[in-house]
Amino acid sequence: MERKNGAATSMFAMYTGKFIKKALSVTKCLVFSISVSWKASRKHFLLRVAFEALGTAVPVAVAFLGRDVINLLVDTVQKGSINEGMYRFMQLLTIILLVQFFNSVFQRFNNICADIHKDKVSNFLNMQVLKKISELDISFFDSPKFYDEITNARRDSQFLQSLAWISINIISAAMQLFVAIPILWRLHWVLPLVLIVSRVPAILVEKNYTRYTYAWTRERAPVERKMAYLQGIAMGRAYAKDVKLFGIFNEMLDRYTVLWNQWFNERKSILLQRGKWAALCSALPQAVTAAITFFIGVQILYRRLTIGDYSFYTGISGQISNGLNSLITAITNIYDSELRITNYMKFLEWKSNLAEGGTLLPSAHPEIEFKDVSFIYPGTERYVLKNLSFHIRPGEKIALVGVNGSGKSTIVKLMLRFYDVTEGQVLVNGVDIREYDLNGLRKLFTAVFQDYANYAFTVRENVTLSDFESEKDEVRVREACSMSGVDRILPKWKKGLDSFLTKQFEEDGEELSGGEWQKIAIARAFFRKNSSVIILDEPTSALDPESEHSMFLRFSELCEGRTAFFISHKLSSVTMADRILVLEGGRIVEEGSYAALMDKGGKFAYLFNLQAEKYIRKGSA
Repeated sequence: MERKNGAATSMFAMYTGKFIKKALSVTKCLVFSISVSWKASRKHFLLRVAFEALGTAVPVAVAFLGRDVINLLVDTVQKGSINEGMYRFMQLLTIILLVQFFNSVFQRFNNICADIHKDKVSNFLNMQVLKKISELDISFFDSPKFYDEITNARRDSQFLQSLAWISINIISAAMQLFVAIPILWRLHWVLPLVLIVSRVPAILVEKNYTRYTYAWTRERAPVERKMAYLQGIAMGRAYAKDVKLFGIFNEMLDRYTVLWNQWFNERKSILLQRGKWAALCSALPQAVTAAITFFIGVQILYRRLTIGDYSFYTGISGQISNGLNSLITAITNIYDSELRITNYMKFLEWKSNLAEGGTLLPSAHPEIEFKDVSFIYPGTERYVLKNLSFHIRPGEKIALVGVNGSGKSTIVKLMLRFYDVTEGQVLVNGVDIREYDLNGLRKLFTAVFQDYANYAFTVRENVTLSDFESEKDEVRVREACSMSGVDRILPKWKKGLDSFLTKQFEEDGEELSGGEWQKIAIARAFFRKNSSVIILDEPTSALDPESEHSMFLRFSELCEGRTAFFISHKLSSVTMADRILVLEGGRIVEEGSYAALMDKGGKFAYLFNLQAEKYIRKGSA
């Protein structure tokens, strides 16, 4: 017996703990969502609360007035006092019309206010997601899971718009029930109880399906991303030439259709099952409502209630039913939203893997040292760099040379602290770069990346992206365009520096070749004057030989007084470097000036002669 009592007590404690934990989680989500609604727009938040409060009083007032009207009409007909009855009837009718008129006005303003507030909340949440993404380091962008979580976070954030108002709906429903239940209770105490109990199955069904549907939705995020990607291929300008040339549209459409059919069939099955059980559960409350209506009718036939009471009590029963329906819907939505908002809040708690340092750089012309650096990209096991060490003096020009995958670009990424080293240290002025303020560290650098970005902005905006604070410095913009060769393209565009690039947003936008886009990227690097280290990662890969030769002459001017890093597969272009580091398998296998490495006849000389031989062969052909 004691064992059974102990087991029962333990089970009760377990369920109580689960309930308390769930209640705390829901409360936390409600507080979070209300704070979002408040921060998005305090004015519209308060207006909506006021309108909702007014809306709860109207139905009960109309039910009372309706009963008085019916009883008045019946009484007037029976007594024959038309004149007196008519005056009272007009009074009641006027009050009802005024109540309904002001209610419709308030509802109209409430709808307008709600639409405006939802837009503000939506924008606030979008900004929140974008800011969080901007705080995360590049390693997150290497993971498919990250994109799945972004998809889920953006979807889940939409539920925040409604969750705050779910709590208001609960208050509104509670007020209706608080007023209506005692009235029906006076008629008979069983009536409100059976109305409440009849809704329990619907609550349980909605709770279970809400949990199942949400789990299914999260699991299908990768499928939804694949569908969006395939749509992007079919509609995107970047893929248009391949789509037309290789005739791959139907293949992309077929792949999309397979994914959509799979997604749709699963979703349809869930909806049908949910609808079937919801329909079955709705039959019980309807039967209970019919029974209550029958009970009220019988009371009137036995003259225990007036005819007006029929309208009044059926109206009150309807208020209780509506209040219970609102409460069930709100509870279901809270459960659904609690799962979503909990995951959204977890997304907002994500932190960058790069710890922020607070030390300011003491010098604008830094010494840079890699000390026994080894590195493995997150989620992989292979060392890209292994025990790498080298030292760069201020103002020194360094070329990084090696075959693809030797670690050249990885060195740049570690220097810019896009990633932290796996082992060893990257030092600037003898201090580990992890101790420096991250933004301050990156301001030391300007770069032309091999995979440079093209922006559908004006020429001026494209160039000044590297230093927005100097956006209006016309002289610097012109100078950067001149040094990069962009000034030779400008005359053929009607709006010059204010010409839009691409037709993505503007009909009169200009379309550029790969070489012209690269000149824009180089102009962006030239425009960033205050950086003391310049990185050139295959900066002329898309340029013709004449432009390339001209550009390297200008690079000498750009690099004057600065530390420079060159990465290039065209080894003739690195002869201007003070020192060349030859990488293989993540290690430095040779180091020295161009002349010294050629005299040595090692790896660099072999690669250089291989390229030279190719050009000679082409020339003789």
